[in-house]
Amino acid sequence: MSRTRGGCGLWPFRRDGLRLSTRLGGAPLGHEPARRAGPAPAPDPRLDRLTTREREVLARVGLGESNQEIAAALFLSPATARTYVGRLLGKLQARDRTQLAVLAHRAGLA
Repeated sequence: MSRTRGGCGLWPFRRDGLRLSTRLGGAPLGHEPARRAGPAPAPDPRLDRLTTREREVLARVGLGESNQEIAAALFLSPATARTYVGRLLGKLQARDRTQLAVLAHRAGLA
């Protein structure tokens, strides 16, 4: 005898997965993610050294944009966008664009 509804075979697993996800602090798709209690992380002091334009570029890197996309959005040449990204890597002591994106997200820029 089948314990599923609709014959798809996934109903009990989906329900159990939702219960487990909710217990672990998750939320169903389409709902706001659960916020963890506690103090907000302290702002990164390295971000204080950035110019307004560098913050704009960092936000775009955090959104996953390429140098070409950053250039188009901020009315720069692709070479200038590449230069800004290189400066950000140095100023923030980031290894790669992924670390820049993580910093942007943690700072609330992206």
